[in-house]
This record gives sequence, structure tokens and C-alpha cells, in this order.
Amino acid sequence: MKKSNITYTEINGILYPNLKLENETNYNIGKYGSLHENFIKNNKRELWFSLTANGELNEYLHNIDISAHEMLDQLMESYIKQYNITEELKQTNQLEWVRLMNMANLMAEEVIFNEIVCPSQAKL
Repeated sequence: MKKSNITYTEINGILYPNLKLENETNYNIGKYGSLHENFIKNNKRELWFSLTANGELNEYLHNIDISAHEMLDQLMESYIKQYNITEELKQTNQLEWVRLMNMANLMAEEVIFNEIVCPSQAKL
């Protein structure tokens, strides 16, 4: 029989076991992963609890963040071509270049928000 060496932390006179899942990852979660966690925590509580209980939440959110950044890169590249946002424009009319880049970024983030961060109920 294997003895477990569980340690405890006392908080306000109550002992809480120091438990940690073995397979849990520790990736830094960025903007899109954090936003998605907030979404599932508030709207898909069962999914959030399951991922948390199984030690899979961090890796799941990391993958969401990676997917969102990949989509952002693809969409920005597409919008830059579509709206003819060139280096020449940047040199000749910086304000217009900034305006168009901001517009492209906002459009890309809206797509990411609707497709990845807070997808419709049918997609989750």
C-alpha cells in the first residue's frame, strides 16, 4: 500500500490539501485565451469546470490563443491586400495608413471575437 504525503495549507483555521494535477501545463495565456476563459466560465460552466478539474484548461486556452493569433495574421494580410495598404501609402500619407491599419485590425478582431473567443452556441 502506497502512503501519500499530502501537505496542507491553513487558511482561517481550516486545512486545505495542496493538490496539483500531474498533467497540468503552465503556458502564459494571452488576450484571446483570457477572453475565451471568461466566456466559457460565464456561459459554458460545465466545459470550464471539466477542463479545470482535468487540468486541461491552461493548454486549451493556450491553443485558443494560438488559433486566434494565427487567424489575426491571416485576416490582417487579407485586409492589407484588399484595402491596398502599402508601404508607399505609409510614406506618402501616414494618417491614412494608420486609419486603414486600425480599421483592418478592428475588423479582424471582430471576426476573431465572433469565431473563436465567443463562438455561437452551435459551435461550442
